[in-house]
Amino acid sequence: MTDHPDGVLPGLEGWEPREKDADQLGAVPVAEDKPVARVAIDTRVPHLDRLFDYSVPAHLGESARPGVRVRVAFHGRETVAWLVERVDRTESPVQLQPLRGVVSPVRALAPEIWSLAQAVAARYAGLNSDVLRLAVPPRAARAEKQYERDVLGRGRAAEAPKEDGAPAQEQSVPEPTPIPDPSWSAEGEEQSDGWELYDGGPETLRLQSDPAGPIVRRVVSVAPSAEQDWATLMARACAATVSGGKRAVVVVPDNPALDRLEAAMNRYLDADRIARLSNSAGLAARYGSFLRGLSGQAWVVIGTRSAAFAPVPNLGLVACFDDGDENLIERQAPYCHARDVLLLRSQLQECSAIFMGHAVTPEAQRLVHTRWARAVAPSREALRKNSPLIRATSDSFTRERDPMAAIARIPHLAYQVAREALQSGPVLVQVARTGYAPTLACQRCRASARCPHCMGPLSLHKDSRSQAVCRWCHRGVSQWACSECGNDSWRLTTVGALRTAEELGRAFPQVPVVNSSGENIKASVSDRPALVVATSGAEPRAQGGYRAALLLDGDRMLARDSLRVSEQVLRRWMNASALVADRDSGGQVICTAEDSAALGALVRWDPAGFAAREMAERQELGLPPAVRTAAITGPRVAVEEFVRSLNLSDVGEAPALRLIDPVPTSGDDEDDEYRAIIFMSYGLAPRVTELLRGTRATFSASRKYEPVQIRCDALDVL
Repeated sequence: MTDHPDGVLPGLEGWEPREKDADQLGAVPVAEDKPVARVAIDTRVPHLDRLFDYSVPAHLGESARPGVRVRVAFHGRETVAWLVERVDRTESPVQLQPLRGVVSPVRALAPEIWSLAQAVAARYAGLNSDVLRLAVPPRAARAEKQYERDVLGRGRAAEAPKEDGAPAQEQSVPEPTPIPDPSWSAEGEEQSDGWELYDGGPETLRLQSDPAGPIVRRVVSVAPSAEQDWATLMARACAATVSGGKRAVVVVPDNPALDRLEAAMNRYLDADRIARLSNSAGLAARYGSFLRGLSGQAWVVIGTRSAAFAPVPNLGLVACFDDGDENLIERQAPYCHARDVLLLRSQLQECSAIFMGHAVTPEAQRLVHTRWARAVAPSREALRKNSPLIRATSDSFTRERDPMAAIARIPHLAYQVAREALQSGPVLVQVARTGYAPTLACQRCRASARCPHCMGPLSLHKDSRSQAVCRWCHRGVSQWACSECGNDSWRLTTVGALRTAEELGRAFPQVPVVNSSGENIKASVSDRPALVVATSGAEPRAQGGYRAALLLDGDRMLARDSLRVSEQVLRRWMNASALVADRDSGGQVICTAEDSAALGALVRWDPAGFAAREMAERQELGLPPAVRTAAITGPRVAVEEFVRSLNLSDVGEAPALRLIDPVPTSGDDEDDEYRAIIFMSYGLAPRVTELLRGTRATFSASRKYEPVQIRCDALDVL
């Protein structure tokens, strides 16, 4: 190189090597073009979560490109890192170590995904390396070889590429071929695809299919239609995106929803142009789908929560179904929500975004309130035509005719509707708990029945109803006495899916009973008469829709101590109701809960109105999602010192910033785990999360205190 003919890296002129380094310095000549590689180490140590500079040996000058996995020496041992960028100079005051090698020639970390990973880490006060583990699947050599043959054009001679060899030129990314928009006939008349039922629906598709059109951002409240379901709406939105020459990424909560979406996509797009990303598919299949999205071979990438990071060139749409489902929250640090990842991606890559669901979360409603997105909902006429008849047993009309409806778990109205519906098809019964009898209590004093060995809660199994079993230590308890009053008999405080199926089987002896709960979840059932007992989220689809649905245990679900319990219960009710046939086909939904705001929203089918009221109340109280939160959890001394070191007084004052001092997570003062919670406005949140990241890195480097856990916007801490 002209700038450093002696092979000394720019920025190190005048650096004098130590005697033991002198031989090594001249032993490895560096690359002439951009000889400094900046790499991100795969680490969980906060103070090491930054880019490190390494020299690029001349023999790796062509293969060590941004986005590839490389091997480096770090702290005396070899590890894998991501090569993020190559630059001309380094600011490091010491001699750079050379890269040890290139693990794979595939540039799996696309530049836009690296930017997205940084944004997600900043929002959630996490580590870039943690986000990268979520964003890029583990490498599968077999899938990578197929990618090299199909995309890189290496051929059979290069099936096992050498690290020292220069990779072949990558082929240009194939652009989606515009397809005729199937929602319009040759004469320009609309054909039925479901979107015509929604105010603003046809306009959304028209704008999405226009290559030069504006960015479309929508919050869609899906009608409870068993025919024009959400999967069809989502597939049409993706087809419109492809017809405009762009690509799409769609995230759903679980594999059953993914199966429905894939089946709908196949009706509008070539199956070879759809990539499915799911952990259940296996490592090779998942990585193969990832590479198909990376190369541009796939026009639409669909998958569960990690698919939000799928690399897709020329991205035109990101979409999510049922963003209130907790399956969309990562179980590992930084505990990000797929909805927020897609929001950040829509902003960074300037693409359209659609959030769709039968229920509307307060977070999605906030996007409408801030005018970031526009609400799309079915017209009232379309809603009445396509939804089932929804009734509540707590209304005055029912209570006058059935006084026992207030205390009966399955009131007379529910039995009557089920009996009539079973003459023509299946009936869905939604219950709150799995198992037979999940909890027991003393028959006399109603105290919780506890195990005499470990004080764990007792339950009954279907196969051993005479003997209770501890849910903690799994010991059988045949002789039990209440620790409060000495009574030796218990009662069932909750009834699970198995006990409900048993009771209904006795009430309808000629009808088969299907259980879908726990580890025995059904994907679908036939259209023949049957009683389908399912827990929330495990309801199978029925061909042509259920004739009726009984929503039981609503009061028990609403009694759970959580800020979000009402919105979660309403979402479960609406998702179950959407599986029922419309009222013209005789479809009915019976809910046995007492009167509440959630029940009223269900009967009126007004998810947006319920979300708007929730948002207004939380805005007044300063609770999420009107504000953001950060929970700091760990040993008492570590949490207290961490909060003290933040210096939040320099950031803002109440009500924009509030701190709840550390308290025991279990309510026991002797508990070793404490938690502090920060409430912050959206405007102050970037500064607070930056402080959180910096303070954790400082604590990590000093090793003076035990590590703490940081979770932003967690649903289970309030």
